[in-house]
Amino acid sequence: MKVLGVKLVTGEEIFGKCEVAEGRLKITDPVQIRLMPSQIQGGQPSMAFVPFPQMADDSFSEMFIEPIHIVYQFVPYKDLISEYNNLVSGKKTQQQIITG
Repeated sequence: MKVLGVKLVTGEEIFGKCEVAEGRLKITDPVQIRLMPSQIQGGQPSMAFVPFPQMADDSFSEMFIEPIHIVYQFVPYKDLISEYNNLVSGKKTQQQIITG
């Protein structure tokens, strides 16, 4: 499976291990991408990965999305893929901040 980013029609951007299954996009270990404002005035915003969906049980690990709900898919920067892989390999449920 390839790690991809997916923009949904609802506006959420999700990262996950993606593959096509039964005509739908299967996303394993999905996380949502959130922009976080800088804590320093004039500083750069950062990104965070947060669980997706937020209210799901920790054992939730895959979801299927119908193509009609996808705006686009993208291949993320290698650094983001590495951060994502580090996050899901440890199955951390709290957000992880990525500064850039």
